[in-house]
Amino acid sequence: MHGDNNAADSDGPVSIPAICPVILTKESLLVNNTSRRQSLFVPQEDSEDSDESSTPADYDESRKQLNHFLQLRDVSPVRHVLSVPWNTAHERTKRRYVGKAEQCISAMLDVLAPENSQELWKELCDRHTVGRGDRKVSTAEVKKRRSFSVHLQKAT
Repeated sequence: MHGDNNAADSDGPVSIPAICPVILTKESLLVNNTSRRQSLFVPQEDSEDSDESSTPADYDESRKQLNHFLQLRDVSPVRHVLSVPWNTAHERTKRRYVGKAEQCISAMLDVLAPENSQELWKELCDRHTVGRGDRKVSTAEVKKRRSFSVHLQKAT
């Protein structure tokens, strides 16, 4: 992670279909399952669609808010954001971002569905779409990811 700056919007979920094979184990959920169950809601100050008008300051504030949420869930903060296109990032960098995304998603799902976070994740993957719905995942890709997911599950 090399001081990366290309963050995603905080106003909605980010397309992350590459994360679908992540298995949320009991251990990973227990790490994020603290006795401090708190809600983090920050109302948007303006009602305009911020997708086109997001600035680096907006992303910095979004990251600060995300880190506040992660702190409440006992998850390490996001220290850097990706500054290079995903397809040109080194494998080590990709692994770090996938790992951090897994931690963030696990924490968020535990808040949304404390007793059913794994089922919610499975449903998201089964719908072939994660995020805004503007990027569908092909059925073949979903099958490939499920196969990989089963492989990861057996390895742990």
